Amino acid sequence: MRSESTGVRREPPWLALYCSGIVVLAALFAATGIPRWVPGSILLRWGIPAPTTGLTRSFVALARGDAAGSFAWNPLGPVLAALVAAGAVAGWVTWARGVRIPARWLGSRPAVVAMSATVVAVWVRQIVALDV
Repeated sequence: MRSESTGVRREPPWLALYCSGIVVLAALFAATGIPRWVPGSILLRWGIPAPTTGLTRSFVALARGDAAGSFAWNPLGPVLAALVAAGAVAGWVTWARGVRIPARWLGSRPAVVAMSATVVAVWVRQIVALDV
């Protein structure tokens, strides 16, 4: 799609749409409950929690204003919820301004190592706790 004012090709706001959708679903599920069609992790069927186990409930707890409950369901929940909300705002603002979000740092080795270590630590916590 081309911007009429600049003539520059403008990409659809994928980041904004994706993040906004997650925020809207968390608010909807907080108001109505989590529907049965939301699948659990395949690993959970075998008794092994995945690093993402409890993230939906964590986001919903945070949408209800329960930060402690959100952290209890999954320690990554509050952090990821904040990143998703920031991604929605940044995505819409940058799309409206016609600029791209620079994401070079996401592929850097320190960022990848830090994110991977965090996910592994949460996974170990989920396995050890077996409370979700």
